Amino acid sequence: MTKPQAPKKSYPYYSLALLVSGLGVLFVAWRSIGPAIDISPTTLLVVFGLCLFTIAVGYPHPSSGHVSFDRVGQVATLLVFGPIIAAAVSAAASFTYPIYRIAKGVAVKDVLLASLHNTGLMIWVVLGGGLFYTFAGGPVPLGTLTLSSLIKVIGAMLVMQVINEVGMSVYLLARNGNYRNYISLFNNGVEFTAGFIGVLVAATYLVSQKGLFILLMGVLTLGMFVLRRFAVMRNRLEVLVTERTAELEEKTRELELKATHDMLTGLYNRRYADGYLEAEIKSSIEGHKQFTVALADIDHFKQINDHHSHETGDKVLVKVAELLSEHCRSTDTIARYGGEEFLLCFPRSTTGDAHAVCEKLRSIIESYNWNDIASNVTVTLSFGVAQIDVNSKRKTILREADERLYAAKNLGRNRVVA
Repeated sequence: MTKPQAPKKSYPYYSLALLVSGLGVLFVAWRSIGPAIDISPTTLLVVFGLCLFTIAVGYPHPSSGHVSFDRVGQVATLLVFGPIIAAAVSAAASFTYPIYRIAKGVAVKDVLLASLHNTGLMIWVVLGGGLFYTFAGGPVPLGTLTLSSLIKVIGAMLVMQVINEVGMSVYLLARNGNYRNYISLFNNGVEFTAGFIGVLVAATYLVSQKGLFILLMGVLTLGMFVLRRFAVMRNRLEVLVTERTAELEEKTRELELKATHDMLTGLYNRRYADGYLEAEIKSSIEGHKQFTVALADIDHFKQINDHHSHETGDKVLVKVAELLSEHCRSTDTIARYGGEEFLLCFPRSTTGDAHAVCEKLRSIIESYNWNDIASNVTVTLSFGVAQIDVNSKRKTILREADERLYAAKNLGRNRVVA
């Protein structure tokens, strides 16, 4: 499981800057255009409660933390009381909502930072969308809902959503260093649906039919709870699918590794090596490039197994593979080709180049302190080297290397024959 990233030190400053700039813009807007209509303290409290409730009925999101139905309260307040009141009330509700997390054991500092960020962002969101609506000629209060006013409301909601997405993306970038997996079409759909519900709430409220308004709020409350339940289930399903996908990808990587690599040494296996040889020989001949191979065999390996143990033999194989990998060139390819036999491929190399590399490897294997694996163990390698020509095939080049490997064995082992 991936360890969660610690929040970056830059994100508290971003949250504070967002709040200060938002309050500054709200103050300037208040002084310049003021609230669209007067609002009584009782009504203000009811609107605040509506905004707070629509935030609280939200659902957790794996990236952004919380997705709410706050567009209901924001859009409804905007259409009834104008952008200044809507931004101020939404900011107050956004500041208040995270406080409950203190009771759940969340650090006061983290709760405060969440409140600062939410407050600043909601000021920008609601004020930006609200000013767009009023400057476009949208009526406040809404009055009769016409096609023209609906288009302006939709434009305001688009502006609100863009500001929200940008603000959250920058927040996640400042906090985590990335904003991947944040933007969600489903969550955006929820936000727009909540906005249209807000239009319906405003229109019903302005008709002044209290019974109808109360009935509507009851139905909408039930609908929000149902949608919240659906969203939570959907997010859980997405997490489950993501986890299962990750598991399948890991299993696929494991199968690919098993198909191409030797499980004991970690080197390429014979199956991979044969395919690689076929392709590389063909490519080298067509491109008029040098290509050389070597077969290496551990001398008297059966005696290591017989006199010590097969476990010791396995350790020797693993260590030989490590030494070959460590001291070969980055362009070379190494495979475990048989029990104690290794295949080394040297692209763009002559017999002399390959001989020099193999001689270095032979010397390293011979001088290694094998007592770390078992006392009185001596390990040496014999090499047979062969270079391709225009008529070479995989089987022919391997046969030539194998013949030279046997020659090295017959000459006393622990040597390179090319």
